[in-house]
Amino acid sequence: MKVTTESLASFVGGEAEIQNQVEDYLYRGEIAEVRVEEGNLLIKFAWFAKNRGGPFGGEKGRSEDWDNQSNLDYEAGLNIYFPSDIGNGRIAFNSPVTNELVTLFPADGSKMNPENIHGLHGEVWALQAEKFRKWDESR
Repeated sequence: MKVTTESLASFVGGEAEIQNQVEDYLYRGEIAEVRVEEGNLLIKFAWFAKNRGGPFGGEKGRSEDWDNQSNLDYEAGLNIYFPSDIGNGRIAFNSPVTNELVTLFPADGSKMNPENIHGLHGEVWALQAEKFRKWDESR
């Protein structure tokens, strides 16, 4: 599967989930910008949160609580992250080198409830709450 900036455009406004069962971490955030540049997947997040637990199957297990993060940039080398279509408009990038799995959800896909994100405030919180409400009603 070949990915380009154009083929990833439908993920702007969607969310990305980054997990690693070996290092036991789980992140999620809203994609503000996504592009492919010089063989790298680059994501700029509108907000980005770290789970207080970890991924399903990880040592700590997943928590309902998340902490807002200040670093809103993510980069993955497409020479070691391999994309695949996993259905429902989602793309997963798996790296056997870093043990990361990055899942991109389309703009009309799954939304995180901001009630569970500690440190997310103001307009960003309000926008996410509205997106979550609309997504939750559509299920």
